[in-house]
Amino acid sequence: WSRRLDRRFDADFRYKGKVRNDLRYRTQILVVGDGVRSRICEAMLDRLAFVNLHFSLLPRWRGAAPVERAILAGDTTTGVCLMDLDIELDTGAVYCRTETPIGDDETLDELRGRLVEIGTDQLVRALADGFGEPEPQVGDPVYAAKITAAEREIDWSQSAVAIHRRVRVGDAFTTWNGKRFKIHRTRLAAVSDSGVVVSTPVGRLELLEVQPEGKPRMDAVAWANGARWSADQTFGS
Repeated sequence: WSRRLDRRFDADFRYKGKVRNDLRYRTQILVVGDGVRSRICEAMLDRLAFVNLHFSLLPRWRGAAPVERAILAGDTTTGVCLMDLDIELDTGAVYCRTETPIGDDETLDELRGRLVEIGTDQLVRALADGFGEPEPQVGDPVYAAKITAAEREIDWSQSAVAIHRRVRVGDAFTTWNGKRFKIHRTRLAAVSDSGVVVSTPVGRLELLEVQPEGKPRMDAVAWANGARWSADQTFGS
């Protein structure tokens, strides 16, 4: 998103944590990208004004995977906070926050793309109008640990809603006939729906786009026809 800001603001920001002294605003601003925070020390924080765009409504979902955790938890809203960078993890005071709903079928990439646009607008406005005084975070923090490989494996003992959320986060997989089988897109299915519909302990899930091991992504119905799949056959080990 910092490269997108270059085009929109006609500024010479450098990608992933380089400092630019913008004489028009007589300040130094560092916009922090993924992986940069760990290399920032307390002495740097004392010398420069650091700001960060965090994709959650802090203090909920501090940490590495706030968008993923919001989807997995079934949050109906999320947002972007323009915040001071602090030595602790995502504890800095907040200059502004913007809330936005999470769609029931919205994927990680789709939601993150919207948050990038929201955050870019926040930063452009702050540069033009001033940052003002930040407000401390209020409430009990919730932490967003990085998604592990094990968490991406579908647990078919869960409800259709929970599995659908896992697929929306991306890289969800299961097994079919002993081979790895990725599921890229699903939707919650009604009782009357046809297609590749899988029953779960609570609800039914329709597979829309899948990827068998060693093959490209494909329409789920086309795969099922070729694989001669039937509803009484199960996924997973």
